[in-house]
Amino acid sequence: MKFDLEKAQELLDTGMSGRAVGRSLGLHHSAIFRAIQSGDLDDGYIPFDEDGDKRHLHQNFEWLHEEDRLEDILTELYEGRRVLLDDFLSEDFRSVGVYVRKEYGGISDYFREKGYTRMLSGVQKCCTVCSKNVSVKRFNKHASSIYGIESYCKKCSYERVRKYVLTSDSYREHLKIHAHNRRAKEKLLPFGYDENDLLDTLEVFGGCVLTGDADIHLDHVIPIAIGHGGTIKSNMIPLRSDLNMNKKKSNIFEWFSANKQRFNLSQEKFDTLIDYLAELNEMTREEYREYVYWCHANPRTVDQLREEDVS
Repeated sequence: MKFDLEKAQELLDTGMSGRAVGRSLGLHHSAIFRAIQSGDLDDGYIPFDEDGDKRHLHQNFEWLHEEDRLEDILTELYEGRRVLLDDFLSEDFRSVGVYVRKEYGGISDYFREKGYTRMLSGVQKCCTVCSKNVSVKRFNKHASSIYGIESYCKKCSYERVRKYVLTSDSYREHLKIHAHNRRAKEKLLPFGYDENDLLDTLEVFGGCVLTGDADIHLDHVIPIAIGHGGTIKSNMIPLRSDLNMNKKKSNIFEWFSANKQRFNLSQEKFDTLIDYLAELNEMTREEYREYVYWCHANPRTVDQLREEDVS
């Protein structure tokens, strides 16, 4: 990659690290460290002890191999060939996966940063459950796993949750489906949500609607505490437990905007969720957004709902 070597050298001479120089020039830091390694750049003024700085450079040089292997993947895809990570990377599979997670956040984030999102569909990984080679787009994100994705595909993740929903009394109790229906009934709101409704949603999202995780709670998109919504399919979503506890009675649009970065949530997944909810409520996306805001701006008590029923 060509860049302004003179400008990069000036920044290095001020004491900036290779990573900082890369960010300043809009480059990945590996480009700077390659130039240092090849002699095109001098590592510049060393403000700290020499041994410590050398260790820092050595650590970054170690990652150059992983960055090169990622570029090999891009080359394969550019030439029209699919890439099965497990076979293509062979003994480098784990080290590249760790590097992608630590440096970029995940394989999809790497492709997004490089501007090759459309090529991601050509990258596959072997699912550890069904042993099928599946597009990495068909794996749920997982922040602590290599490549930033789960080891098993979305279909296997769904089947895993489905098994618990259908066979585990303790899991159904954990989700409190009956309790949610009872609360809606007591508040004179629509109810009737059941396990089949949950399975329909899980088939679309695989788990939590925003992350794909299997550790879920059931959330009322429009809280029944404000006298709207109800415990029905068009108002219930599986949400990761910590997200559900954080959202509480919030407006889902305002909550997502305020917590997107904190929980590293995907805008694309949120938009997909809103489209899904709008369709269930037979509204357009904008109509649904306006409806949610109207509900929060016009809360109703049980007494008010009772009066509305009488009238």
